[in-house]
Formats: sequence, structure tokens, C-alpha cells
Amino acid sequence: MVLVLALLAAIGSVSVSSAESYPQRAVKFILPFGPAAGSDITARLLGEKLAARWGKPVVIENRPGGDGLVAITTFTSANDDHTLLFVPASTYTAHPYTHEKLPYDAERDLLPIVNVTTIVIALSVPNS
Repeated sequence: MVLVLALLAAIGSVSVSSAESYPQRAVKFILPFGPAAGSDITARLLGEKLAARWGKPVVIENRPGGDGLVAITTFTSANDDHTLLFVPASTYTAHPYTHEKLPYDAERDLLPIVNVTTIVIALSVPNS
């Protein structure tokens, strides 16, 4: 499972000088899972480190349900460069194949900005 933070595509137009002063206020991470899920724990640990570095609070907002669509819709509706989507990439990459109509356009509304974790799964077959 790969975790990414995504911003609205419009954030890509933020100038370098303003990026140096980011954030100016609290940052919110929106997650598609409930409290104590693996991504929630990761977001809280990362948020704690970022808050110390930025000198601004990082708030975790859990929005489970709807196959991740609740969280994604909340994020895209926020239209705020201080609101970030913290999701496994699979949350939105599978949606075009599993849903006939989506409330967002991944290419327009989501811009992955960082890979936070990667989980490697080892499988083996017992010898008979």
C-alpha cells in the first residue's frame, strides 16, 4: 500500500516564494479510514513531526465510508491549499474501474505530491 498526499491541481501553480512560507495556518489531513487504521496512525505520526517543523498544527480528519469517496469529496470541496488528502494511491486509482460515475476528476482534482510509505509483502509456498 502506497500512501500519498494529494493537493488540488491548482496548488501546482503556487510560486516558489510562497512555498517557502507554507503553511500560514493549520493544515488538515483528510483520511478515508477511521481512527486507529494504519494510515491514521501514520498520518498522526507524520502530522506531529510536521507540526513541530512548521510551527503550525496538523489536524487529522477521519472521513471513512463510500469506498473513499466521502474523503475525496470532502477534500475536493474544500478547495483549500491547507487541506491535504492522505490516502493509499489505490483508493482513487481503482475508482474508474469500480464506479460508473465519480464526483471528481482524478487528473484535474488530485495531484500526488509525496510517497509516505510502501508496504512490502513477502509470500511463500510451503514445501510439500
